[in-house]
Amino acid sequence: MLQRASFLLSLSLVVACGGGGPTRSDAAIDASPFVDGGFVCRTIDSTGCVGSVWHTCIEDGEFLSTVTRDCAETRDPMDNPYLCLNGIGCALCSPNRQFCVGNDAVLCDETGNGYDLLEECDLDSGEVCRDGECRNLCDVAIEDKSYQGCEFYAADLDNASLGRGRDASAQQYSIVVSNPSPLATEVVIEVNDAAYGDEPVLREVERILVLPGDLETFDLPRREVDGSSSNRTCANPSDTNCPVGESCVCGSAGAPPCFCRVSMTATGMNDGTHTALTSQAYRVRSQFPIIAYQFNPLTNAGVFSNDASLLIPTSATGTSYTVVGWPQTIADGDCDPVTDPRCADVDFDTSRDD
Repeated sequence: MLQRASFLLSLSLVVACGGGGPTRSDAAIDASPFVDGGFVCRTIDSTGCVGSVWHTCIEDGEFLSTVTRDCAETRDPMDNPYLCLNGIGCALCSPNRQFCVGNDAVLCDETGNGYDLLEECDLDSGEVCRDGECRNLCDVAIEDKSYQGCEFYAADLDNASLGRGRDASAQQYSIVVSNPSPLATEVVIEVNDAAYGDEPVLREVERILVLPGDLETFDLPRREVDGSSSNRTCANPSDTNCPVGESCVCGSAGAPPCFCRVSMTATGMNDGTHTALTSQAYRVRSQFPIIAYQFNPLTNAGVFSNDASLLIPTSATGTSYTVVGWPQTIADGDCDPVTDPRCADVDFDTSRDD
């Protein structure tokens, strides 16, 4: 009888102590409210973010119910959605982080719902707020590596030249720039008159103020990158106003018309080297980022061939490119320049057969 009473006493102690395991409320306090990507109210104090939705808990009779608020439905003065931050809830910004409000650089406060002004970026001098800092627009273009930039190089490339007035390469070469920014920007076109590899001799060709949202066209002198004759008009064989490396060549007995040519025997029709490393490019500089194009020739009036290119700024160029092209045949006929004097007008490249 004494042994049975002792057994019952020990059993009651085990039941009363619950085996030493945690109570349900203890487990709820220690457990995370996030289960399989969702939110569960473990205690009345459970809170958390699932995506942009802030979750809190309320008592609902004997149970706990979840209350949600989509922070993204609240917008800041710049129409950006509020953030959902664990431990805070819906917040304007991440505490102690810099960000932009309009064109001002600001610092988020400890609460996540206010900020202090750090700097007012001066748009008139080309500053914009980027990642909580005032940055120069041209510096931003360098980082973005897009087709907008502050420096470009353009080249007057070869085009077909067949003679008898069919000379697309001699038509107007032009650069067109557009200004996408809210600021007027000054655009300058320059050339280097020095030979390739020599100390640069820069010469300004044209300067234009381009208004916000506007575009301007620069009609430029012929300056083919392979050194073809400029065909610029000149007065007489003694005229020294031709481009470097060219002479004034006139008709019979030195009579006009006279044109600047690369040699006394040059025809003026794609008479360059065709492949060259020269200083013949045009440099385009701008105070603020612009978009630039080149047209060769500008219009298709009276010609049968023209080219247009979107220029890549130096801030976006790399060092290695693959060019996919097609051999030109429009001005190439299989004739013998020795026996046929008209071959130069028919066969663009007499050194090869097509």
